[in-house]
Amino acid sequence: SLFNFLRRSAEISVGPVRLVKYSEFIRSLMVPSNINIVQVKPLRGSALFVFDARLIFAVVDNYFGGDGRFHARIEGREFTPLEQRIIKRLLDLVFKDFKSAWSPVIDLQPELSRSEVNPQFVSIATPTEVVIVSTFNIELESGTGSFQICLPYGMVEPVRDQLTAGTTADRSEIDKRWVQSLHDELREATLELRVEFARLPISVRQLLALRVGDVIPLERPETLVARVDGIPVFRGPYGVHGGKYAIQFHEALPPETESGQAALAAWEK
Repeated sequence: SLFNFLRRSAEISVGPVRLVKYSEFIRSLMVPSNINIVQVKPLRGSALFVFDARLIFAVVDNYFGGDGRFHARIEGREFTPLEQRIIKRLLDLVFKDFKSAWSPVIDLQPELSRSEVNPQFVSIATPTEVVIVSTFNIELESGTGSFQICLPYGMVEPVRDQLTAGTTADRSEIDKRWVQSLHDELREATLELRVEFARLPISVRQLLALRVGDVIPLERPETLVARVDGIPVFRGPYGVHGGKYAIQFHEALPPETESGQAALAAWEK
């Protein structure tokens, strides 16, 4: 599509699919950048289609026959009306190829909501939410730049089964490398494991009456429950190991099962 648009060759290299926190992705963007907030129906939420400023200037230069000898100033300015028209045409090409790439999985209808140049004005997810980032590095005669697609993980989750289970007989094969890369990155995602020792109901009156040196009696449980993002994952006995407090994996607690919920409820009582 880019060749047909510019009538010139372009070298495109695809980076690995990354799973990062949304705040980390936003911090990585330059100012200015062409950040397009896109509704991807029928999926929920919004995605980001991001052209860095260097790519926009290189495309404009190539489009009008330039050879890259004259470099436009990037910092401290917004995109001109001419550059915005070029961006609109680029985005139409990207939407077309994006729909085609996803067609074996689901029929998507990307639609532009608005565009920004400053990442601070863009919020499609919470800072700690995991997003899926695909990066495309593009080299033209007049310069290089990158294009990125950022999808909140929650947006892709409803079609996760289609991505992992393969395709139906009347659809072409899904790119297995993309699926494997997504799985690999997901396994490396950082999670916070929390273990709560005890819970004690207390009234506001008792809380306000507390003084330094007061003793609060706690019942000592036989086992503790470990949670990830508030979801119980396993329980087991606790103690000291290697000079540090530790918990031993004893029983998995799948949150979707009745046994997992029952075990959690019994512990909380």
